[in-house]
Amino acid sequence: MQLLGSAPPRREIPLTLGCDFTFIVELADPTTGDPVDYPGTVRMDIDAPAGPTTINASIDANVATLVLPATICDKAGTTTRYRVLNVATDGTATPLVVGTFVRYD
Repeated sequence: MQLLGSAPPRREIPLTLGCDFTFIVELADPTTGDPVDYPGTVRMDIDAPAGPTTINASIDANVATLVLPATICDKAGTTTRYRVLNVATDGTATPLVVGTFVRYD
């Protein structure tokens, strides 16, 4: 079997009823660790029980900030999956982080 590439990191996002959640994803060169500016856009796709939801990130050079409002967080269950994608200007989507939500309420 041939390795096709590195899988994106898997993370759990903790949620509490009525609370927003904000996190950042920094892009760095895998060899040197130096910051690399994001090409294109960054978004989070959420497989919410009520239907798919997309959150667009704000980008400042190599830092993408995602803000999930409580109205979306409150609808996510413990098995709800998400993925954060960098969509380049040519339309190529690269997964940055994947995972699920964990409820603490």
